[in-house]
Amino acid sequence: MVLYGRQACGLCQDMHWQLQELAGDLNIRVDWVDIDSDPALAAEFGTRIPVLMAENTEICHYTLDMAALNAYLDRRSSR
Repeated sequence: MVLYGRQACGLCQDMHWQLQELAGDLNIRVDWVDIDSDPALAAEFGTRIPVLMAENTEICHYTLDMAALNAYLDRRSSR
């Protein structure tokens, strides 16, 4: 999974912290990408951050949506 955000974004930091806390229990790895490091990403996401993505699919944005994350994980495990 990839979490897109900005260093100076409180919502981004909150979601990143929440995901780090859950990573072991959910058996997930979340990579952080600062969109300001790439002009194309900054243009794509703008202020609609943080965005949690997996396999080119958006799971949630702004806040961590546990229902959406669990639904994604359920779909992934049933493959």
